[in-house]
Amino acid sequence: MTGHASNVLTSAKTKTGSVVSLDWVSMVFDNGTAALEDFSLDLHKGEFVSLLGASGCGKSTVLRLIAGLAQPTTGKVLWGENSHDKGDHPLGYVFQEPTLMPWSTVFANVWLPLRLKGMSRKDARDRVMESLELVGLQEHAQSLPNELSGGMKMRVSIARALVTRPGVLLLDEPFAALDEITRSKLNDDLLALWERFGWTILFVTHSVFEAVYLSSRVAVMSSGPGKIASDHAIALGYPRTEALRLQPEYSRLCGLVSEDLRRAMGG
Repeated sequence: MTGHASNVLTSAKTKTGSVVSLDWVSMVFDNGTAALEDFSLDLHKGEFVSLLGASGCGKSTVLRLIAGLAQPTTGKVLWGENSHDKGDHPLGYVFQEPTLMPWSTVFANVWLPLRLKGMSRKDARDRVMESLELVGLQEHAQSLPNELSGGMKMRVSIARALVTRPGVLLLDEPFAALDEITRSKLNDDLLALWERFGWTILFVTHSVFEAVYLSSRVAVMSSGPGKIASDHAIALGYPRTEALRLQPEYSRLCGLVSEDLRRAMGG
């Protein structure tokens, strides 16, 4: 089943139990470009939420606001029910590109967030190796990025986000540049990790099929300035496997979300 909601998702009932909320947020850049307008979204503990929308609708801006890399022009980013500080909600961020240091080993790239916090290589070793094991790269700890495939580089980027032991994980189209087979495998790996650790995930993608396959909710954004045009509950159950992609209900939900996306883009 799916459900539609207005772009105003910030009632007292909705906010109860939310990990982070964007409350009537607008974002206007210094050059006058309006990225977001009256954008509201709640993420609840353990949800896997995907953001879908056209290029330039503000999806990446939403992630940057949650991460504290930018401040809204108007509105609020709230942690918990009323706090402006993410406090006890450690956060991991996976960008569109792996953004690895080419001169450093896989180990050193994953260690980076802990090193910036003052943790020595020795003290960080177990956590780094644990994160590499989670993404299946423990045998490549001493490799350099140019020795890795595209999918392996993205795994390193995910391991670097996981080494901080986040409660909230932000992913900005992490698999977009990968071939379909690698992308599908990493989709399944990400779901397995999410089910194991219970993170709250906000996942940006352009793919309706990927969003419906991964998510417990899919939020569709209108063309810029972005706001939530519709919000779908994806009641397909977990765990999810490749067999799901052949089921009529999966196809039906993909069709509904695709139609909403076309409307949101002005089609």
